[in-house]
Formats: sequence, structure tokens, C-alpha cells
Amino acid sequence: QLTSLSQVTDESHFKGAVNKALLLSKHTHLDKVVLSRAIDVQTTMAISATDMAATLYQQNPNAFVFSIPQSDGTTLIGASPELLIKKQDSCVTSNPLAGSRKRTNVATENKKNSDELWLCAKDRYEHKLVADAVFKHLNPFCEILNTPSAPSIIETPTMLHLSTEIQGTLASKNTSVLELAYALHPTPAICGTPPALAKATIQYLEGYDRAKFCGAVGWMDAEGNGEWVVTIRCGVIKQNSIRLYAGAGIVHGSDPIAEFDETEAKLNTMLKALGLLSSTLKQQHSIPLSALQNKTNQAKRAGVII
Repeated sequence: QLTSLSQVTDESHFKGAVNKALLLSKHTHLDKVVLSRAIDVQTTMAISATDMAATLYQQNPNAFVFSIPQSDGTTLIGASPELLIKKQDSCVTSNPLAGSRKRTNVATENKKNSDELWLCAKDRYEHKLVADAVFKHLNPFCEILNTPSAPSIIETPTMLHLSTEIQGTLASKNTSVLELAYALHPTPAICGTPPALAKATIQYLEGYDRAKFCGAVGWMDAEGNGEWVVTIRCGVIKQNSIRLYAGAGIVHGSDPIAEFDETEAKLNTMLKALGLLSSTLKQQHSIPLSALQNKTNQAKRAGVII
């Protein structure tokens, strides 16, 4: 049972950060930056990582579900839709995602959202930045590397994403999947471009510590084969609490309200596994929240005004 739900940085902070990022993009070489927010959920009982992982898999059978105990006693858990890199012998695959819309269970509305996503110049540009960067950094390792001329749309239970599946053949099968992951990470899908400027902008504007959000999780065997995914649609469990994360890519043409709504929709992947929905955020003042201590003031102190 839910006992409290608090936003680590509030709605006005996030929208303000988006506006500042857009201003920066006009006066610097910043093409894209991914800004995120987090929420803290507390429950009366300890959260079982095993049970939550099983629920995530049931609700998201096509996702990369992970549950990884951490040295501090927490558990990193999630259902990522995004394949950073997969290697089997000489074959490699990467599936960058960028450009998103909320998915609904109403077929006509879902078709409308899908068409809008496909036709949106802003989202196509945002996606191209990511796909081009992945191709650029993977290409030096490959003798053949193929990428589609246009993205497709993939669906998760909560989201629609523009998707490009990039496949190739390595010049040397001795190149390990971990070496490739290091070469690709962080992609513009979770940081931005150019990466150094985007990272500095994130640190400048976001107002909280991402910790392991937007990292990479995966495995590698003795032959260097393996699979690594981007650490999104995730949370960190600590006994009877969990911190959940969601981000959105900010490019020229982004709208702060739409970007905030996108993070709301993305939070639903993890909230649904807890039996909640992002609409709970809007109703938080009607929930008995005696233990709630909103961290907005802390976030404001950490944030920087341009």
C-alpha cells in the first residue's frame, strides 16, 4: 500500500530546465540534451525485487527486464526497451530509440499518436541525432554496417518510439561487446549531443543526482559475446521505497509541457508494476501523505539559474 509519493524535482523545475536548455541551444552548439526527473514512492511493506521483476516481465514481455543487487543494499530494477549493443561472434546489433508518444489502448487514438510521431519533424530530427551517433561510433569496428533509410515505430505497453535497428559484421570477432558498449555509451538518447556539452548542461540544470539511471546494464561471456541495454524505465529499490526515473530529449522545437507529459507517460512502466499510474502524481495531495517531505526546496538549491 502506498504511504507517500514525492517528486524529487517538481514540475515547475523540470519545465524551467527545458526552457533554459532551449535558450542554451540558441546560443551554443547544443543540439540535444536529455533532461530527466525522479519520483520517490514509499509503501507500507518492503518492495520485493523478485516479485516486481516478474510483474515487469509479465507486463513488458518484449522488454529487457533486469534486477541487479547493489553493494549498498539497494536493487537496480527495470524494463528497458532500448538495446545498446548485442554481439554474437562477428554479428552486432544496436537499436537506438528516440522520439516518443504515449501509447493508449484505444486503437484509433493509438494510430493517431503513431502517425503524429512518424510525421513530426522535431521527433525525426531528435531520432536522427541518436541513430547517426550510434552508426558513427560503431562503424570503425565493422567491415559491414547497415542502417535503414528511415526509422520504424515500436510499441511498449506504455509508449511509442521511433526505432532504428542497426546491424553489422565486425572486422574482428575478438572485439568484445563490452568494448563496443564503452564506445557507444552515452548515446544521445540518454545524454545529448555534443556529449560533453550535453553532460555539462544536465549537471547544470537537472537539480538531482541520476546515480545509475541512464547507465548501461548487461552481460558478457568468456568469448566477448553479450548484450547490453540502456538503463531506462527503471528504479532503485531500498527496502520499502523506490526511486523512479524518466527523461525526455530536448531539441529545437521542444515544448516544456509536452516534454513533462512524456516523462509522466514513461513513469507508467514502473508505476504499473507497483499497481499505480502517473495520474497518482496529480492526485498526491488527496493521498494521506503524513510522511511526505517534498524535496523541491533541495532541488531548487541544487539547480542553477541561467
